[in-house]
Amino acid sequence: MCTICRSKTKRFYDEETKCFYEKCTNCDFTMKDVSFDHKEDLFRYKQHNNVIEDDRYVDYFLRIKERIEKHIKLEGLLLDYGAGENAVFAQILNEKGIDTKTYDLFFPHSEDYDQFDYDIIIMIEVAEHFVNPLEDLGNAIRLLETGGFLVIHTYTIEEPFTSWWYRRDPTHRSFYTIKTMDEIANYFSLEKLHFDDKLFIFRKS
Repeated sequence: MCTICRSKTKRFYDEETKCFYEKCTNCDFTMKDVSFDHKEDLFRYKQHNNVIEDDRYVDYFLRIKERIEKHIKLEGLLLDYGAGENAVFAQILNEKGIDTKTYDLFFPHSEDYDQFDYDIIIMIEVAEHFVNPLEDLGNAIRLLETGGFLVIHTYTIEEPFTSWWYRRDPTHRSFYTIKTMDEIANYFSLEKLHFDDKLFIFRKS
């Protein structure tokens, strides 16, 4: 059963990744069917060398920031949800005078992050790591002010799935389509402000 819309799923096997997946017959949400170990995830994340001194990494975030700002103004109190070890995006925003706190399952930064209500919550390359997307999204949405924005940046499924590069990262477990994001909006009663193949902006009503 689909963990997003509760519809039936079809199970298939990927010879390259040696994993089974469950694909929803309604919203096309696809989840890797494999046991997970947060210790293994933490080991892999610590191999990343994502730092503010890496110009290419900073440019990547600046391009995303520019795309977001075509649709909403980055103002008020922001939460960088799934910020990573060095919270580079939050550093960029804070340096530009945008008040930003951080949350990450593995790397604590703003340990009081859950004591605030946010105008904007941004998840960049985070949703694909969720084991239970509705639970994780719900935990974030409850921190949003009414009228606040949830911004998700993730790569949507490309077909054929078993040739798609994005699935090869072993820490990527949840894969979405625009139809999946429609179901998420409906589930949480969110307004759809902007949807494309990578960027999804919702407003909490």
